[in-house]
Parts: sequence; structure tokens; C-alpha cells
Amino acid sequence: MKSPQKKQFVFVMATLLMIVSTVSAYPKDPENAALLYYQAFLSFPKDHDQISLDAVVNGTEDPNEAVRTYIAKCQTSIKLALAAAALETCDWGMRYSEGFDAIMAHLGQMRSLSRVLATQGQIFIHDGQIREGLRYFLVMRKMAYHTGDNLIISYLVRVSIKTMADQCLRQILSHRSLDLETLTWLKQQLVTGPDLPGNINRALKIEEEIAVGQMSVGKDRLVAMLIRDNPDLSVDHLARLKSVGEPFYAANRAYYQQQMQRMFELLDSSDSYAQKHQGFVQLIQQVQADSQQKEEAVLTGLLMPALQRLVTVQTKAFTEENVLRNGLELFIIKARTGAFPDRLPSTAPLDQFSGKAFQYSKSNKGFTLKCQAEDLDKKAVHEYAFMAQ
Repeated sequence: MKSPQKKQFVFVMATLLMIVSTVSAYPKDPENAALLYYQAFLSFPKDHDQISLDAVVNGTEDPNEAVRTYIAKCQTSIKLALAAAALETCDWGMRYSEGFDAIMAHLGQMRSLSRVLATQGQIFIHDGQIREGLRYFLVMRKMAYHTGDNLIISYLVRVSIKTMADQCLRQILSHRSLDLETLTWLKQQLVTGPDLPGNINRALKIEEEIAVGQMSVGKDRLVAMLIRDNPDLSVDHLARLKSVGEPFYAANRAYYQQQMQRMFELLDSSDSYAQKHQGFVQLIQQVQADSQQKEEAVLTGLLMPALQRLVTVQTKAFTEENVLRNGLELFIIKARTGAFPDRLPSTAPLDQFSGKAFQYSKSNKGFTLKCQAEDLDKKAVHEYAFMAQ
């Protein structure tokens, strides 16, 4: 017969075993999307650089057997990308303390992974699985968001991935007859999706902090970086940079911060795109002139980005977001009424190049949305044609 002490021991052990059995025996899945994206990159087929997907992504060619075979090999990467895009947090673990030397290899990989997802989406569309295909282009928009806007280069890659996804969506709207339910669902997905394209200000602010830090790390490292990034740097420039001391760097830091402050004031102003673009052109011209004449402007002349091009990239990205939303709304109206409207709705989002409504024209083939001001870098007025099926 068991003693009371032994009975108590058995009872306690049984209770502990019951508690342990209810606790998960394995760790949670990652909550940081970057960890899943990195696994997706590592899971690419070995021949992932040897097949062109562009024609299928652009919708100019149907997916052939070679493309389908390749995408079948990419299913592990695709599955990981879908899991990553379902998460909110994405921290790439970049060493920002390395300044402009920080490794950003994930950016090129994100573009490649996005192209794979776009191809899978087009395969679903071609095979008649419309909503499943659309879901892949929406996942690409989340991937664009996850790419980040901490640095100028990451912002530019974010915009490029978003542009790829949106071109696919516009192409599907034009070449597939989507029913009202699907169109309404797509509109809701865009409304509740990530805030895109985002603002360039954050990237510029972080790069300002990095540049100021680079002007403080010691001239040997700074000169090595400038030689790497400016292969045409003159011998006179190099000699000046190697011979100066801390007063030179302190003066350059102050000048750089003054010019960046001017830049942020212009970015945050209510000026039109054309006014901002011209303001940035003048600012860069002034900095370049100063860098030839003033010691305190030398480093700013080498480190300040091409601001007028950045404001064009951002303006075009917001414009194309509005093109997609306008186009979708017009297709919804057609699905409800049987015809495209004679004019844009009064609430239609605007062309960001002009700050005005898009110039809208319809025909028996579809409709066109045209900007009312020129892209001052490309010297062209953008227009976007949608076809009706």
C-alpha cells in the first residue's frame, strides 16, 4: 500500500505532465517577415538567373512550358513569400552603423522574387483563376511595402516593385472581363492594403544622418568611400580631402545640414510638382557652384542626391496609384451600368504632376487617363490606356 507521501508525489508528477503536454513542444513561426524572405531567396532554383520572365510578367506573351516548369521549381520560394507578406513587421537587420557601406543585397533579391510572383499570378490569370492571380499582384504590393523606405535605394526598389504589380493589375483590367463582385473585392483590397508608395522624406532624413556621420568617421574611410562612389573624382579633390583636418569637416557638416534643411522645406511646401522640381534644380546648381569655390561645400557637392529626380519618382508613383484606383472605379461603373461614364467622378483622385483631374477620354475600345502636366525629367506627358473587353 502506498504511503501518503508517495501518493502526493504521484499526483504532483501527473499534474506537471498534464501541464507540459498542453504547452507547445516547438517554437513559434517567425514574426519578422524578413526571415521568411531570406529563406525564399535561398530556396531559388539554381538556374533562376537563366530564364527571362519579363514577357509573361508584362502580359505580352502567354506562359509557355519552360516558364511553367521553372515556376513549378519556385514553389518553395513562393510559399515563403506568401507567408512573409502576411506579416506586418519586416526588419532586414541592416547595419546602419556602416553608413553607405551597409550591405543591401536583399533589394535585388526582392525584385527577383517579385518577378517570380508576378509570373505565377499571370499563370493563374491565363488559366482562368482570376482572383487567385490578382491575389499575387496584391502580395507584390505588400512586398513593396516590406522593402522599406529607410534609404533612397530601398525607396526606389519599393517603387519599382509596386510599379510592376500595378502594371500587371492595369493589364488584367484591360484584357480580362472581371465581374462586379471581383472588381469590388479588388477595390476593397487596395483600400485596406499597405500605404503605398510612401514618402521619400524618411529616406532622405536617414541618409542625411548617415552622411553627417560619414563626415565624422575619419578622413581615410571617407576618402575611400568617395573614391569608390565617384570614380571621376579629380586629383585636386583627392589632394584637398587628404590634407584637411577637423575644422574642414565641421564646416562641411554645417553646410550640408543647411542645404538639407532647404530641401525639406521645399519638399514639405504646398508648391506644385513643377515648382518643387525647379527649386531642386536650382538648389543642386547652387551646391555644385559652391563646391567649386567654397571649402565648406566640397563634401555636399559629392554626397547630395539628385533631388529633382527623386521628386519626379515620388510624383509618378503617386500618380500611377491614382491611375489604378481611377481605372478600377471606371470598370466598376461599367459593370454596374453597362457603360463607362462620360466624365470622371468628382471624387476621382488627381494627377499629381498637375494637381488637377486626369484628362479623361473614352472610345468604343476603352478609355485613356492622361496627365495634364509634363514629367520634367523625361520631358513627356504620361498617359494610360485601358481597353474594354
